[in-house]
Amino acid sequence: MSLRLALRNLAVELPRPRESAKGSVQARRALAVSIEGGGEKGEAEAAPLPGFSAETLEEVAAALRGLRLDGASSSIPELAPPSARFAVEAALLDREGKQKGCPVAALLGANARELRAVGLVDSIETGVEDALRMIEAGAPGVKVKIGRPGRARDEAALLFRLRAELGPSRILRADANGALGDARHPLLEVLAEIGVDYVEEPFSVERLLEAPPLPCRVALDESVDRAPSLALEAVARGKAEALVLKPTRLGVSASLSLGREVEREGGRVVVGHLFEPPRAFAMLVHLALALDPEGAHGLFPYAGLDAWTDEDGARVALPVGLGGPVADVRRAEGLG
Repeated sequence: MSLRLALRNLAVELPRPRESAKGSVQARRALAVSIEGGGEKGEAEAAPLPGFSAETLEEVAAALRGLRLDGASSSIPELAPPSARFAVEAALLDREGKQKGCPVAALLGANARELRAVGLVDSIETGVEDALRMIEAGAPGVKVKIGRPGRARDEAALLFRLRAELGPSRILRADANGALGDARHPLLEVLAEIGVDYVEEPFSVERLLEAPPLPCRVALDESVDRAPSLALEAVARGKAEALVLKPTRLGVSASLSLGREVEREGGRVVVGHLFEPPRAFAMLVHLALALDPEGAHGLFPYAGLDAWTDEDGARVALPVGLGGPVADVRRAEGLG
């Protein structure tokens, strides 16, 4: 049976620029991918993020337009860009879930159906207010972007204020996007003092493996898809507490495989987002449920998740269970 693949353009303008040590993101583009055959259609999205993903949206579109699926196998050519592979795998899983009347999470072996989500704080000026608003909405904690050039004192002040406002029991994480340079950066002592869960990607995994022990726990992010074997080595050697998976940069099956390896090495798996469109975001939730249903993942719905539109200006609907700090996919068929 031949499967038909169709593409549509999607776009969103986030309510405000989202900041990190690598710059800011506001306008996003993506491709909606639908795969149809045998009376059922699966839908997902490909959404590489400029500056974070290795491929461009144009490269993804070219790879997808040339893809042929025969329905006998869900394997995707390994040479396909990761975000293209992610979208096709997610669409095939969505189609299968609809056929079987169950959530994608169940297809991946998950028993749990609800997922806790940590919020993202990326503004120094409004960080405390943003964090309190997300906590009030039900988030178990927040992750704070750090590493802006020349702003270390401001970031330290924000971190101290957040810990004071949130109290000692709330999850507090930091994400440096590789910007701290080395083990001598003064923010590392601040992070240890306030008791962060971990600091994400303080610097590259190569530097981490050579560095002396840091005063706080470490998670790796950008290094994961660039050097997965070294990231796993860092976990095995106790240099990293967790790996943060961004499945858009890896693919669905590759994320599952890597996540299982992390667990075998005694590390934690955290799934995070890159401001993907609704169905891609839903795939992240289902993956997180399969990898660590008890964990607190970086999947708090961002402002603008419900504002994506297609090339005709129609709003892209949120899948079942999305939209709150606790994702609930119990009523979903496929991705919902």
